[in-house]
Amino acid sequence: MVIGGLLRAYLLICVSILLTFPAYLLANNPGSPSNELLAAKPPQSQVELIVQEIRYHAPEAGKVVFVWGADGWGPVPEAVRPAGTVIHKNVMFTPMTHVDGVFSVLVHVPKGLTVDFVFRIVATKHGEPVLVSDLNGDPPQDYHILAGNKKVVEILASPTVMDAVIAAEKELTWLGAIVLAAFLSLSLIALWKGICFIRHHNLWAWSNFAQNKRFLLGNSGLLILCLLITATIAVTFVSNEKIVHCWDNAAYQDETMSRLLYFNEQPLNTLYGIGRASLGIWESFGTTYSHLHVLPIIPLVHIFGDSRLVYILSLTFLYFLPFVLVLGLIAAKMVPNNSLAAFWIAVFVTLFTMPVWLSTLNGFPDAAAAAMIGAAVWLYLRAPRLRSWRQMLLIAFCIVMAILFRRHFVYSGLAFFLALALQTSFSFVIRLRQGSQDAFREFWQKTLRICLTGLCTLAVLSTLGWPFLKLIFTEDYLQLYASYEAPVLSVIRHYHDYYGLISLTIALAGLVIAFRKNIISRQVSCFIVSMSGSALGLWLMLSKQLGYHYTLHFNLAIMAGLVASFLAMWQLLRGKKRLVVMATTAIFLIFNMFIGMWPVDILGAHPLTTGMGFRSFFADRYPPLQRNDLEQLNDLVNYLQKEVPAEAPIYVAASSELFNDDLLWHIQRNLHEDVRSYAFSEFWHSRNLNFLHWTPFYDSGGVYPLEWLLLSDYVVVTNPIQYHMAPEQQDVVTVVNAAFREGWEFANDFERLPVTFSVADTVEVIIYKRARPTSLATALRTFASIKAFVPERPGAQTSWVNITDFFHPKWVFVSRGEENSHDISINLKTSELSLLYIDEVPGQVEISGEVSYYDDDLITDLAMRIKAVDENGEILASRDLWKSNDSEAGFSTILNATQAAYLILTISANCGTCLDSEYWCIINNLKISKQADDSNEKAETSGFTALDRLIN
Repeated sequence: MVIGGLLRAYLLICVSILLTFPAYLLANNPGSPSNELLAAKPPQSQVELIVQEIRYHAPEAGKVVFVWGADGWGPVPEAVRPAGTVIHKNVMFTPMTHVDGVFSVLVHVPKGLTVDFVFRIVATKHGEPVLVSDLNGDPPQDYHILAGNKKVVEILASPTVMDAVIAAEKELTWLGAIVLAAFLSLSLIALWKGICFIRHHNLWAWSNFAQNKRFLLGNSGLLILCLLITATIAVTFVSNEKIVHCWDNAAYQDETMSRLLYFNEQPLNTLYGIGRASLGIWESFGTTYSHLHVLPIIPLVHIFGDSRLVYILSLTFLYFLPFVLVLGLIAAKMVPNNSLAAFWIAVFVTLFTMPVWLSTLNGFPDAAAAAMIGAAVWLYLRAPRLRSWRQMLLIAFCIVMAILFRRHFVYSGLAFFLALALQTSFSFVIRLRQGSQDAFREFWQKTLRICLTGLCTLAVLSTLGWPFLKLIFTEDYLQLYASYEAPVLSVIRHYHDYYGLISLTIALAGLVIAFRKNIISRQVSCFIVSMSGSALGLWLMLSKQLGYHYTLHFNLAIMAGLVASFLAMWQLLRGKKRLVVMATTAIFLIFNMFIGMWPVDILGAHPLTTGMGFRSFFADRYPPLQRNDLEQLNDLVNYLQKEVPAEAPIYVAASSELFNDDLLWHIQRNLHEDVRSYAFSEFWHSRNLNFLHWTPFYDSGGVYPLEWLLLSDYVVVTNPIQYHMAPEQQDVVTVVNAAFREGWEFANDFERLPVTFSVADTVEVIIYKRARPTSLATALRTFASIKAFVPERPGAQTSWVNITDFFHPKWVFVSRGEENSHDISINLKTSELSLLYIDEVPGQVEISGEVSYYDDDLITDLAMRIKAVDENGEILASRDLWKSNDSEAGFSTILNATQAAYLILTISANCGTCLDSEYWCIINNLKISKQADDSNEKAETSGFTALDRLIN
């Protein structure tokens, strides 16, 4: 109980920090950002006009479009239309300027002309897209004024219209209500548990404290010592770093800052705002990086700053230390007769085991997920019969939370249930051999409870983590990360090196001896070994990936073995021998961690430590990251800052820890930008240099780099080429370097800048600047060369490639559908987009699909056309697919593409500058299939005509 009380006390402190989060949200939220003003376009007509101002008072609105016409809803000449006006169905749509809840627009019309208008509210004051029209009453009468009667016309939005806007704004309020109710429930439960703990132990009674003063002070002192050691290791490690963090080492800190900016912009003092912020966290479960870990950290970062030390200390005390304490609780279950000693031995053994630290010290929140898995193990070991529904639900919740924190902990979740099945089976066999008549009944009862626990886990995961489940069902992760897989022996050697042979031998010997001598619980130790063995087996069969953060799947068995070793020494040895052996083992563990994390390689500098595999007896080196070329990197970024326009896209064709695009992006931020002054929408971009992020860098999860190359104004290559895995797994990086080294036709559109830079004294950095746009013919021939260079299609490459040279790839999302179809989402930020179909063209083809888009009154002239071209881009045939005035959303067209090398889909639209938000066109079930009926009549209708050639 005392051990549980100590852990509860620490967890209550953590919960109290978490409870400050709503207060932080309420007290430190500036609200929604104000809208930028849109200047009116000055009249250019020679006709004498008057300026008529119309003001619309709508305090609940955030964006309003002025829908108008003159003399019976007719358009005025283009020269006198306000800026941003678009025409649709012969009606004008103009964005209104917003200042303090008042929207205004200036129109230039002849005096005495009747102006007809209504208002369309397209966003609430909190930025939520809506579509509410103010038509001047019900039934609608529209608004009419005679130009010149009043210079300024004031119109107040009716309560009915504002109620409609508020109703639209509250669509997500139910989510906020659920989140708030859940938060308050958890808070009350935590408070009640704390009160019960105090009452049970009578902690407020001085007599109780006086009777147990030595015991309480001793354990409190050990807890304080644990906190001091933890803080000392974290501060020492971070203080010895001399590095600009990038990639995964920086990603989670970046996500924390991104969410901080996002929360600062939300109206979190309202139920709606809490619901919207919660929805953002929930949706992140379906992405590469879950945002769940940021919630407890954001208040600390906001208060103490966004330095690396603050972030690492936040991870250490909120996630790492609870993980250590949970491991102590599990160890206490191993030795029920001496649980307190086992608890503290496990805590300090874990603190001096290097692999346990590495993920936290390098910025990963994985310790939180490991702590949740440990909590599930502890909950099971408390009552292995699984008779309580509450226990099943708590285990399910812990496993699900671990997966949602870090998705690779799905392996530990599976290992947990495999260990349950193995333990149940072994117990059944033993009971059966003992002749127990209840063996079958107990086996089926335990199996049923395991199945119910699994169903609870699936139910909780389906409820809390539906985006994650959706991602798992739609993405083949084994194929996606195939490039990261290593041979089984390499994986075993890799994880062995984190501990060293001596540590592993001590752990294994301790488990065997303690098990045989009945020093530890056989049931508990068997479950721990079964679970760790299952996790290792799943990892070797399925994942096969390398990384220090993955050691958290296997640390449970190592910790159990080391604890068992110390307990065996204590019980089996006597006198000075016991003291010497235990002290020597403890000193070795500390020394093993020291040589692994100290900046200087102590063993590597001595002749006796080289050869004969001596180094493998100790932990491998993972010291604080340092590099001596930061000055050269700063010079490179400063040069780019001076020479490259702010919006010019820069493609960095390098992917190693020494040199990559994310490294340059973070250096740029450190030198020239104040991230905390950013708006949320700006965070993942750069105000001064536009480094293209997440360009293709590995084959199994990458794409052909053509669309990124067409977009780029600058390309940075290196000599030698920089890889972070085997070169044959990074052809998508090699091909870009080859294009410039070998002088491909595409490279002729660039010129080499006269300056070169050196990185780490071994890598030459060369910069190319675009001299001319790349023609379609060159782009197609370059794509053919890329396909020839990259023998296997990259794992994430779909059948469509964006070839619009000014259209960012992240404005187009292509996903595979059923039966070789595709869904394409397009951010309508340009007048025309072109997509290249790269699969084999099956001659006479049928193109079919369905179109949906935001609103036909705001997005006009949307049209799609398909073209068949040869390898040089010459058009062989073309057909219109769909236009916005078509009565049906679906389309189906036949095209004669018998001799075509490619198909090109063009999408054009007129959105107008009033759409400064993101509005999307979606093509569903786009399918290219061979036309079975090759009749001359269909070929005639789909053939390429002279008129088509003139048009295109």
